[in-house]
Amino acid sequence: MKTTKSLFTVFILASIYGCTTVAIAPPSETTITAAPFKITVPKTLNTNSDLLLKGVSLQPFENHWGTSPVRNFFSVNFENTIQDSELTTKACQGESHDSGSKYKSCISFDSRLAVTEGKDVYNITITPYRTRSAQGRNALYFPLSMPNADINTWYKWI
Repeated sequence: MKTTKSLFTVFILASIYGCTTVAIAPPSETTITAAPFKITVPKTLNTNSDLLLKGVSLQPFENHWGTSPVRNFFSVNFENTIQDSELTTKACQGESHDSGSKYKSCISFDSRLAVTEGKDVYNITITPYRTRSAQGRNALYFPLSMPNADINTWYKWI
């Protein structure tokens, strides 16, 4: 019994000590100045899927690697708000557990959307203006590395 208590105490102290010594970067926000990304879409394209982007479908993706029960992942998601004419591109990497839990660090690119109507086309302009980052920790409270993403990577995703 005494051995069990000692092991439990050592485990708790090691966990607490580990939490206090492993620092993560605080969330950050940076204003960026970048060239807009322009898309021209014919009006004949079916626009039922996404009214704001006039039929342009930005597809999210997620890649997993490694073995169960904990696998690594990288994902990119797109969110747009019609009211604000904004698009957020969020890239995350981290650990995905078989239990369904995900621990991740993420970088987001916020962009303004402008849609102008021509005779036979819609002209869509996506202008990034801010990046936000938030580093996360895994289940053992170790920092997860940030996705390697910059404005050139964002252009490739779009």
